[in-house]
Amino acid sequence: MPQHRIVLNPKSYRMAHPIYSQKTVEEIKYTHKEPTAVKDHIALNMIRFSRKAFDMVSGYDPDKLDERGWMNRVIFLETVAGVPGMIGGMQRHLRSLRTLERDHGWIHHLLQEAENERMHLFFFLKLRNPGILYRLLIALGQGFFFNAYFLAYMITPASCHRYVGYLEEEAVHTYTVLLEQMDKGNLPHWENMKAS
Repeated sequence: MPQHRIVLNPKSYRMAHPIYSQKTVEEIKYTHKEPTAVKDHIALNMIRFSRKAFDMVSGYDPDKLDERGWMNRVIFLETVAGVPGMIGGMQRHLRSLRTLERDHGWIHHLLQEAENERMHLFFFLKLRNPGILYRLLIALGQGFFFNAYFLAYMITPASCHRYVGYLEEEAVHTYTVLLEQMDKGNLPHWENMKAS
């Protein structure tokens, strides 16, 4: 486990956040969970299909995207990324009520993950406030993904958790490409921007 310190604002309702050193961050190795079961292959292929479809529809070309294009991309992705934790937490909560059994912490963990993704979204919203048409696209994307994921989670929660694992791998890839574009100087408006 990487060494870190915890920052906790006593006036905030949010959870504590670990702070890692630059050296520790640079030592982190990207890993990939190879699919073993059929459901793993299905989850991975669904992510690959979703990624390619989104890339095609959005005209994704990292070398041609400017800051506004990147903001559009990450804001949309974060609005979708907040859905699985909420669905998982909600369905596990309802199952716990139906079966009269404890959940052993999964509900809280999943809702905390949904909250974490929402905080990522609010970070990006400090840089760009989308207009009404973009908000409509977000609502449509969320509506489709929410219902599809809800039904899938009812059928096979384990596959949905694997799906989210592969979704997070794609998020790591997307943000890595974004950072590489910044390092290349392709996003000049962000070069000297301070983190808030």
